[in-house]
Amino acid sequence: MTTKIIALVFSHFSVALACFYFVRKQNKINQPNASVKNKEFAPKLQTNDNSETTEKLVQAELEISNLKHQLKQKSIELAKQVKDGEDKGRILTLLKEKLNEAEYNPKINKAYWSEMDRLLSIHLENNDKGFEIQMDELHQDFINNLHKKFPELSVYDLRLCAYLKIGMNSKEISELLRVLPSSINVSRSRIRKKMGLSHEQDLFHVLNEIGK
Repeated sequence: MTTKIIALVFSHFSVALACFYFVRKQNKINQPNASVKNKEFAPKLQTNDNSETTEKLVQAELEISNLKHQLKQKSIELAKQVKDGEDKGRILTLLKEKLNEAEYNPKINKAYWSEMDRLLSIHLENNDKGFEIQMDELHQDFINNLHKKFPELSVYDLRLCAYLKIGMNSKEISELLRVLPSSINVSRSRIRKKMGLSHEQDLFHVLNEIGK
């Protein structure tokens, strides 16, 4: 279901982007054509054409902006779904069975409780891996392009850049990764250093340009 939603968002985004560039191209074509029209009507026609083209451009830009926002929300939604754990019921059922077994068996030792702790750890680790795989697939082209341009970035750096590119702030990212916001800020500074960015260069703008 989540994959279909993401595919639909990307489909709409691609169509809107295509329309945007088509309108811009038409605008460039219409400008020289307008100059060869009858001089008496040329100013009026040019004004009408420009007004219509401007309106289409504004509409296309607005639609692209809305779709970008939708993409960010779907990415966050995807992350939360994976973090919540779609197989939570299965793991809780297993733990309940083991707790029931422990309740009626006084000989249960510390190793048994350690086993339950291990199961929980595996569950959390699998959730993290599932989240990382799905987010990597969602932003595969961007991550590949970024890695080619800055090969010194680690896998963690690349994923963090993907989150930053879709507009997630440090607080949102820290909640997903279960770390402090200050840790994300430190990571951002490290990424800027690896990319060789100056103080004047905006990290989000650079990432956005790579993702185009």
